[in-house]
Amino acid sequence: MNFERICNAAELEELINSTPDGGVCVLPEKEYYIERQVVIKNKNNITVDGNGALVISKYDNTKDYTASVDTFLIDCCNSVTFGNLIMDTSVPANVTATVMEINRDEKWAVLKIDDNFEMYGNEVLMSFNTMDSEGSPDYHMNYYSKHPDPNIVTLILGEILLANTYASAKYDYLGNNAFKVYFGSINATLCVGERMCIRHTMYGNSAITLKDSNDTVIHNITMHHVPGMAIIVLPRCKNLTVDGLKVVSGGKWESLMPGNCDGIHLTGLCGDFVMKNCVFDGMGDDALNIHATAGTITELIDENNIRCGYCKKGPDGVLPVRWCEKGDIIKAYNPDTMVNTAVLKAVSFEKGILGFELIEGGYALGDVLQNMTYAPSCLVESCIVRNTRARGFVIQTSNVEIKNCSFFGISSCAVKVAPDFKYWYEVGPTYNFNMHHNVIEKCAFRNPGDPVIGVFTKHATGETDVEHLHKNIRIEDNIMKRVFTKGVTVTASDGVVIAGNRIEDRKIKESDPCEAINCTDVIIRDNEEI
Repeated sequence: MNFERICNAAELEELINSTPDGGVCVLPEKEYYIERQVVIKNKNNITVDGNGALVISKYDNTKDYTASVDTFLIDCCNSVTFGNLIMDTSVPANVTATVMEINRDEKWAVLKIDDNFEMYGNEVLMSFNTMDSEGSPDYHMNYYSKHPDPNIVTLILGEILLANTYASAKYDYLGNNAFKVYFGSINATLCVGERMCIRHTMYGNSAITLKDSNDTVIHNITMHHVPGMAIIVLPRCKNLTVDGLKVVSGGKWESLMPGNCDGIHLTGLCGDFVMKNCVFDGMGDDALNIHATAGTITELIDENNIRCGYCKKGPDGVLPVRWCEKGDIIKAYNPDTMVNTAVLKAVSFEKGILGFELIEGGYALGDVLQNMTYAPSCLVESCIVRNTRARGFVIQTSNVEIKNCSFFGISSCAVKVAPDFKYWYEVGPTYNFNMHHNVIEKCAFRNPGDPVIGVFTKHATGETDVEHLHKNIRIEDNIMKRVFTKGVTVTASDGVVIAGNRIEDRKIKESDPCEAINCTDVIIRDNEEI
């Protein structure tokens, strides 16, 4: 557990933060162990060259995420280039097990953890998901141990709310890395001999956090174990390039999943986002999720002031302080029809009260709000995404191009374009989406309703009667192999082109492989099924 190790956080901060603006910091090539977050603050136009150093952050697999540490924070910086590092945790963030015995009547199973993981019988066993022979999450067992107190609210970095709060499953330790785990239910498809990933945390500590920083470049970083998200971007950042990030198993422990949650999670970025030459192999959630945090009108104060809440935190949930600033353009949407009802210009935002100038339209109590500041353009190029438990990419922004990427073994959609106005409170709609020349294999195999590439009105795939939500959607010249049901489904969009795609080895052929529902100005042509 590294109790006697010396924390090198202060050493790293001194090396980096003493670099003069415009300078280059080359770290000595060695191993750094940290027990608190390393903060890079108020730096301008510097390059941090990790020089192949290994940074190991403290991780405690016997407690919740508050006992472990986030690794790096880039705060109030401009034009920082940060890279050439290897990152890992002091103990693995998840472990790999084999199912040895199942008792469906009593709802328990005996799981034997691989011998390369040191287990003592006091670990948190929080979530469980089986993996097939190719390393893809197959949902033969997909169990999350929810916290017994539903009133507990858990936030990441004080801003990102979890869907639920989780705790350890009940178990008996049998010795020799064997655990008898008591589940609320056991899937009928679970069999003895199956391989399983067990996460100690789900939404745990992040490896790199950006806040109030502009023109950041993150490059050539390899992460072997990430307790939560690899990169989180909080308000208020502008322009980010991620080149050569690899979240892959390796280091001292080989595990099925190097990351317990998202790869890159953008909730406070404006300007441009570029991601290229990256590899995500075995994420606990999405490899990439781009969105803004939705506000909700909870009180009509007067004609120029409304109270805005973050209803995911409850009826009186407070939005982050940097959710809005003077001059921001805010769009209001009816949460049921998803129609844009009003456009507002922010005059002030304090303690959840938005002062504004009404630009057009009208708004109502309960309308969902999107701050258009946090709708970055997005270019994703030459990336590899394999074996994520959820989606490959979730896109909730505009002006997006995804090209020359490879997807494999994604249990849900390889790419899903969909906001969520009522459950996740993530926005918004997508204009100008172009996905072309990608190779996608064995994706969307979990649910017959999931297409390989999907454009929807909400995160859940089920279609609604919503129209005119998205605009200018182009999905062209992609190759989709080992398709389960659908190649492409586009809904609620104006201006749709689905052309030149090749669909191979489709398992269920009861309907067309490419479809547009509740769309206008649609072109579907030259798609080939073989």
